[in-house]
Amino acid sequence: MLQDKLIKADLLLLLLFVALVTIISFRINAEGTGYLSPDSIHYLGLAQNIKDGHGLYVLSDSGTRSYFSIWPVGYPVLIYLFSELSTLDVYWSSKLLNFVLLAIGFVFLRQFCRPYAFILASIYGAYTYMEVYSFTWSEAPFLLLILLLAGIAYKILKGQDSVKSISVLFLVCMCLFLIRYIGAFSFAVPALLGLHFAFKGNRKKTLYLFVCSFLLAVLA
Repeated sequence: MLQDKLIKADLLLLLLFVALVTIISFRINAEGTGYLSPDSIHYLGLAQNIKDGHGLYVLSDSGTRSYFSIWPVGYPVLIYLFSELSTLDVYWSSKLLNFVLLAIGFVFLRQFCRPYAFILASIYGAYTYMEVYSFTWSEAPFLLLILLLAGIAYKILKGQDSVKSISVLFLVCMCLFLIRYIGAFSFAVPALLGLHFAFKGNRKKTLYLFVCSFLLAVLA
């Protein structure tokens, strides 16, 4: 009986994913701009420059080459990597990337709460989320990373795979910063977790978490 319920929950989750991908695809093809904003054009411009061998540099209006630093380089690099793997142009690679990020989010929610994952995932059907996953915006990977941040912080609080989990926490926090500069807020998460374990008297885990937070700040 329980197995049947889990299978039904998985089917509902899959149907929800297919429905969202279908709707987003329709939105992209029906909207005049293809869901591109000025930010999107800059992201795609850098991704194309990387493909063309010009590195992390873009041409300004005056024709001079300058380092791409107004926005973090993480998202354009992701688009470039997907373009190389899929052999699609950078525009369609950015849309494919959105679908992959959406799928990872669904899988994570399934791991977190399989019987009700389809209910949790229904938030992706909200208008704001539909906009995020239709546009070529860095919010798409950023939202997924925040979800992963919450999950890994929970695992650490529960004392599961402490060293491995702290390593993953480090990578997630660094990726948040590389996707959006505001992601630097996540550097406080290992520090706060470190304070928690300091009060608990767990010196080893406290040290690891404080070192994690310090290294993140230095690398940023």
